[in-house]
Amino acid sequence: MLQLDQVKTIAVVGVSENADKYGTRVYRTLKSRDGLNVLAINPKHKELWGDQVWPDLVATEQRIDLAVFVVPPGVGLRLLDDVRLAGIAAVWLQPGAESEQVIERCQEYGIECIHDACIIVDGYGMRFLY
Repeated sequence: MLQLDQVKTIAVVGVSENADKYGTRVYRTLKSRDGLNVLAINPKHKELWGDQVWPDLVATEQRIDLAVFVVPPGVGLRLLDDVRLAGIAAVWLQPGAESEQVIERCQEYGIECIHDACIIVDGYGMRFLY
């Protein structure tokens, strides 16, 4: 079972240049937390706010403890093969990213799936900073 206090590297899938979008707000808020290595994932960008943005989870070539999905369920479903290829053990589906298909595919792949909760508020007990 996922222990957030043991998580060192988080990939946020769905970061964009729009500061008002939740993917960006989740990314920037998690980046403010000491001790976390937070990676931005979006194939449309190479850099945002001076941070490198990776096109996909496999391209990071880093050990990722948790992938946070802030994308529509159809996109998340397609990305689960990358989660498996990258050896990521857990996925957090932010509100709006969950679907029965995504949850079932996680179960099929043996990926722990957290859903119906916000990683910022429910996971870390933080407030959004942005």
